[in-house]
Amino acid sequence: MQASNPRELLLCALRHFNLQAEQRAPDQFQVHSRYTISITPEGAFQLLEGQQVVGTFSNVVLLCAKLQQTLSA
Repeated sequence: MQASNPRELLLCALRHFNLQAEQRAPDQFQVHSRYTISITPEGAFQLLEGQQVVGTFSNVVLLCAKLQQTLSA
């Protein structure tokens, strides 16, 4: 896996955090029923709840930790 491949990094991190995701488009993944992760053209990770942007992350580990924390609350 190349470190420059954001999709592969995201999938690896989701597996590590035991977060189930369904791919909706080449760079878009549904997590749980409430959240979507989109990979921007710049390679950042955008977390959305519905159509509302929750945050944009350059670090996939921080993204997954935020998701895990939110889902367990």
